[in-house]
Amino acid sequence: MSDMMRWTEELSDPAHRARTEKIIDIILMRSCEFVCTIRVSDSTVNFRFMSDEMRHIAPHWRQNVDMDFEENMCGSLASLVSDDFRSEMLRTFRIPYIVEQLSVASPYITTFDLAVGPEKTMRKQLQYYWIDDSHEEILCIQTDISVAYERELYNERLRREASIDPLTSLSNRRGIRQILDDLADRQEKDGEPFSMAMCDIDFFKKVNDTYGHDGGDAVLQQISREITEFMTGRGAAGRMGGEEFLIAFENCTEAQCTAQLEELRQRIAAMEVPYNGQIIRVTMTFGAAGYDPNATIHTAISRADERLYQGKNSGRNRVVGG
Repeated sequence: MSDMMRWTEELSDPAHRARTEKIIDIILMRSCEFVCTIRVSDSTVNFRFMSDEMRHIAPHWRQNVDMDFEENMCGSLASLVSDDFRSEMLRTFRIPYIVEQLSVASPYITTFDLAVGPEKTMRKQLQYYWIDDSHEEILCIQTDISVAYERELYNERLRREASIDPLTSLSNRRGIRQILDDLADRQEKDGEPFSMAMCDIDFFKKVNDTYGHDGGDAVLQQISREITEFMTGRGAAGRMGGEEFLIAFENCTEAQCTAQLEELRQRIAAMEVPYNGQIIRVTMTFGAAGYDPNATIHTAISRADERLYQGKNSGRNRVVGG
């Protein structure tokens, strides 16, 4: 039995209540904003602990021993949330809803954002527990998780930046390889096939020599937008480096992949890239390969790369599949 479960059970026993409250106060006082119990029958709130900051922000909560959880507590909190979230908050903060969630799993945990200034919000977390088997009272604990949430957003941004090519906003080599690994895992689990293609902009050095690297970048960005639009709902794409891309088609055989690449090839051949009052036109060559679950991702990439160079050596602006 966890300490939290033991403490919540002891709270229902008057002989242990005072000692247990002191333990909770000591352990939670730096991370928890308040601890209260809610009587299910009439949603009456009884505060067991409140941080100094909460005492300052909401002194009426501590003083109002007959405060109603839904009407008083949630009503005052709802005034600080956005209009979009307010109706959802009022729905999920109702006792019948909380009881329903606790019947599925305990604790029931929910988060919400409070506006505490013109441009500042704080993320709060509420945890609900049954105090005892009679299900007459719910223990409610509110914690400010703003710092942890901001840290997670920052870490997620770092993870995203580590897998995104900054020029094209496509996945970089690392990011697209992770996508391929995920697709391989899905095929092993569900039998869903996938295929890929290595593709390369034809005569890209000539583009850079003629229009400069800024002109080359404009071409890379326009092609990336075209590929992104085309691949929406079909799979994903990444920039492997320079003018080389890798495209992954979900739930797609090699023959289907080859047919779709022909459509993409035509779209890129018809594309116009405006640059410094001029129009740049380019073509691409594609090499397609299906993933064989009995082989490796590297094997499929190598096969697609070989077919790409077959297409390059036989005239460019074409799709080569199996």
